[in-house]
Amino acid sequence: MTHNHPTMSTAQYETLCSLSEYILPADERSCSAREAGVPEFLRFLHSNSTAYRDYLHEGLAWLDTYCLKKTGRRFIEAPCSSQRAILTEIAVRSESPTEELGHGITFFAALRKDVLSAFFTSQIGIRDLEYQGNVALAQSPVCPPLRRQQRSEHG
Repeated sequence: MTHNHPTMSTAQYETLCSLSEYILPADERSCSAREAGVPEFLRFLHSNSTAYRDYLHEGLAWLDTYCLKKTGRRFIEAPCSSQRAILTEIAVRSESPTEELGHGITFFAALRKDVLSAFFTSQIGIRDLEYQGNVALAQSPVCPPLRRQQRSEHG
């Protein structure tokens, strides 16, 4: 299926889908970020915010450029093992990251937050959290009493 969008190319969208899968894959409890509609939501944000559009374009361009340098292919065309290796480089912060990786580290950290936020505010993510929403309670829940040691620590 082709995803033509006025400001996001098909390759950018497929890269976004792939990154979403790496960030939040399906497991025994829930489906993946892609299945929850995360890429579509991020594409919506992309189409409605110049700042978000610039952030995604710059981050995806950095990722493709870095991947081309390392593998000779754009990220979406690289083998899965190369994709994972590059994502590990920018996901696991070292004490002194190289200047070359700085933008990638910042981009990937922000994208992880975006993917998780989009997932856990989707119907699937809310169900995964077992969130029940506002429900009528017969009694107001009471906080457990502080133990003697905790009281002295808190004044």
